[in-house]
Amino acid sequence: MLIPDRIKEKRLEHGMTQQDLATLINVTKTSVCCYEKGKRTPNIETLEDIASVFNVTTDYLLGRDTNVIVNQTKMITFSNSDVVLIRELKRKPQIYNIVSKNPKRAVELLTKRITKTENN
Repeated sequence: MLIPDRIKEKRLEHGMTQQDLATLINVTKTSVCCYEKGKRTPNIETLEDIASVFNVTTDYLLGRDTNVIVNQTKMITFSNSDVVLIRELKRKPQIYNIVSKNPKRAVELLTKRITKTENN
């Protein structure tokens, strides 16, 4: 279900409405809505247009590429397991907020907890 999620995520990141995106890629607002709900899959030309609008690759939209551009000169690549971990954390907003505010401390606490459990 990556295409729908990534299209919507990128559209919202760019502050666009469905109509804004539809106009840029020369489809109807209804088509964009269907892409985002997973009811319809864009053809390859439309997928390329969407990727171009958001300055990402079609592989990114398809979930084959997990590169994240940090700025114009640096790129970080996440493995699929990294992406799964982040998604799972985001499903638990309270935990995600704790971890994202101080990741180093969160890892230290988890390490202590695991060590304590293993020793008992």
